[in-house]
Amino acid sequence: MSGSEPMRLVGTSWDEDGNDVAQSVLTGENMKVRALCLTTPEVVVPILFVPGIMGTRLKVIGRDKGAAWFPPDSTWDAIVLLLKHLIRTSADRQRLLNPDLTEVDED
Repeated sequence: MSGSEPMRLVGTSWDEDGNDVAQSVLTGENMKVRALCLTTPEVVVPILFVPGIMGTRLKVIGRDKGAAWFPPDSTWDAIVLLLKHLIRTSADRQRLLNPDLTEVDED
């Protein structure tokens, strides 16, 4: 098959365990039709965009050294930030970035 053959979409459904299931038919070699089966992704990666703060340094209100969010300045800073956030739970990160408890760090 060269990739220029007609294509048909194969419908999918889910079984009782939540797995994707698709059924198709076999055709003879003289029928050059591709079948496309779309499935759900194995892993979902949530991405959170917070407008206005991605490049703004934030600190916990009332603390001089209470960094809530400092965007990385270098590759090393990015690695350190990643490692710090990997050990935090999503609830910890949500508490840390609470808009009622953070302010812009002017330093």
